[in-house]
Amino acid sequence: MKKLLGATILIFTLFLLSCETGLEVNLDCTLKHTAEVINLESNILGPKDEVLINLTWTFNLGKPEGDSVIIQRSIGDSTNYTTIASITPVEEKMFYNDNDSLLTPGTTVYYRLSLANNGKIDDFISHDVEIPSAQHFYKPSVDTLGDTLNITFAQLSEFDDCKVAIYKSFSTNPDSLINLINPLFDTTLTYPDTSIQIILSDSVYPDTMVYTIRLLSSKKLELITDSSIGFRAFFKKP
Repeated sequence: MKKLLGATILIFTLFLLSCETGLEVNLDCTLKHTAEVINLESNILGPKDEVLINLTWTFNLGKPEGDSVIIQRSIGDSTNYTTIASITPVEEKMFYNDNDSLLTPGTTVYYRLSLANNGKIDDFISHDVEIPSAQHFYKPSVDTLGDTLNITFAQLSEFDDCKVAIYKSFSTNPDSLINLINPLFDTTLTYPDTSIQIILSDSVYPDTMVYTIRLLSSKKLELITDSSIGFRAFFKKP
C-alpha cells in the first residue's frame, strides 16, 4: 500500500512540474531558412532590389497547444525587436515569408519566435539570417548594344561561382524574370573569373530585339539555401 501511495505521489509531482514549466515542455523546434536577393539593373527593367526570406520551423515533439505563433524581427542587431506577424492556427510544421521593403541586400536580420497561449507568451527559438549581397553589373553599362556583349560583374562573398544566361525575353516583374526558360546562352564562371565576351550573331540574336541577362549565384547547405540573382536588359541595335 505504501509503495502504491509513493508511486501516486511521484506521478502527481511530475504532473505539477510539467504544468509549472508551461509551454516549454513541447517547444523543441527546428528552424531553417532560405534567403533570396533579386536585383534589376537597367532602365529597360527599372532599377529595383527585392529580398525574400522564408522561415520554416517544425515542432519536434508534435503540435503544441497554443493560440498563435508570434514573429518578431530586428534588422541589423539582435536588440530592437518588433512584432511583424501573428500566425494561426498553430501546426506541427509552419512557415512565414518575409519580403518587407525594409530588408536590404548584404545585411543581417534577426528573428525571434514565440508561442502565445491563453495570454501567456513563451519564446522558443531565435534565428539570424545573413542576406546575400546583390548581383551587380559593371558591364554592360548602357541599354543599347551592337554586335558585341561584354559582361563584367562583381564577385559575391561566400559564393564560389556565378551562372550567366541570356534570354530572348524581358519583363519588369521579378517573378516572371526568375521563371525565364530556354536561354540563348548559358554558362558558369568560377570566381575570381567575373568577365565574359559574347558575339551577338544575327542568326541567334536578331536585331531590334530586347534581351535579358541573368546572373545567378546560389549555395546550399544542410539547413540553408541562399541565392542572389541579377538581371539586366539590353536592346540590340541594327
